[in-house]
Amino acid sequence: MKDARVGRRLWHGVVVVWLCVFASLGCSQAGSSAPADESVEALIERVLTQAGGREAWAALAGVRYRGTFELFDGGDRERFGSHETTIGFPDRLAQRRVFDGGGALIRVLDHDQGSMQIVGEVTPLEPSMVAELRAYIETRYVTVLRSLARGAALEEVSRNASDASRSFEVSTPAGGITIEIDPAQARVVGLTSRLVAMTESETELRQAFSDFRVAGSIEIPHVVESASQGQLYSRRQETSVEVDPALDDQMFRLEVSSPST
Repeated sequence: MKDARVGRRLWHGVVVVWLCVFASLGCSQAGSSAPADESVEALIERVLTQAGGREAWAALAGVRYRGTFELFDGGDRERFGSHETTIGFPDRLAQRRVFDGGGALIRVLDHDQGSMQIVGEVTPLEPSMVAELRAYIETRYVTVLRSLARGAALEEVSRNASDASRSFEVSTPAGGITIEIDPAQARVVGLTSRLVAMTESETELRQAFSDFRVAGSIEIPHVVESASQGQLYSRRQETSVEVDPALDDQMFRLEVSSPST
């Protein structure tokens, strides 16, 4: 009986030691992954490493998304359909949306020239709409990560005590963008931009990123929810993402329709 008691005490001691070791490792790993005093530079490096590495993002030439979208009005789904969006850095865009109820919208931007096709008719874009498409490119997740990899300057503007997230301001030609980073995930989970719309009034747009998956050699969110003034207005679900697709000049141009006589 004495030997049995000694054995149980020894086993109990071993278990306690291992529990302490595991607890110590867990605490040290959590602390090292997101230390409270982590510098901006160290945090951004962790974000880029998690997303595939600074070198891969800095060299990114383009990306193509295919998936579905939903548009909301007052919280209710108004329209939905499929989309294909191609971005060629720094300022080329080809976007096609096909609506489930019929109809399609095609928008292209080739540097400082753009056009749009609705119901088969192609029209050139006014300068204000060209500016909006340029702003669209500049405020995408992939564009922001590419800019960070290329050394874009950041200024920390806030820390959220409840979830430890940190927000940073970065300047772009489209205006200021606030990037929300979750240090525990080492990911950019949100992006808020303040853009001047065609109505010449400033609008705050927030994108929330989730469902991160690897595409090629980099990690990209496959679900993007966008809200305007706090109201959800779109949700995009990517079914495929192609990194550095083959790009040619023609895909960023539409032949403008001749006026009927």
